[in-house]
Amino acid sequence: MRAFIFVGLGVFPYGLRPGKRRRERFARCKLNTYQGPIRALVADDDPASLLILESLANSLELQTVTAMDVASARRLLRQVVPHIAILDVMFPDGDGVDILLDIRRAQMPTAVALISADLAEFPFHKCGESKPDIIFNKPLDTDAIRAWVEKQIASLDGCTDPSERLHI
Repeated sequence: MRAFIFVGLGVFPYGLRPGKRRRERFARCKLNTYQGPIRALVADDDPASLLILESLANSLELQTVTAMDVASARRLLRQVVPHIAILDVMFPDGDGVDILLDIRRAQMPTAVALISADLAEFPFHKCGESKPDIIFNKPLDTDAIRAWVEKQIASLDGCTDPSERLHI
């Protein structure tokens, strides 16, 4: 009977029966597979940095929306739930931590990277419990950012709709 149930569940990688948590994740993703593109929000007030980050996201075939100020980023967050957000810390009309807090308050399962020109002036006190997933320094290390984004894409584990993510 057990073998019959296993066959009914489908074929798993390497012919191994996964643990309960993996089975639940596999079943949920299999039933609720999202067919759309992986979405990214990139926000930076520096046009050169924005262009570099947007090009990086596009090279990874992410559907990218960009903002050059906090107000635009907040407007975009009301329209789309991104899988990944790459945010500059300092903007003329606020800071990236405000956008991070909006994402966490809305309980969006979005992986967030903050980019700071000066970590000594980073407003850690504003984050509270809502920490970013990672912080990058300027000048931009595109290899490190690419590796982080690829890791986030791989962590989706077949569930590419943000509402389907179990963890970041």
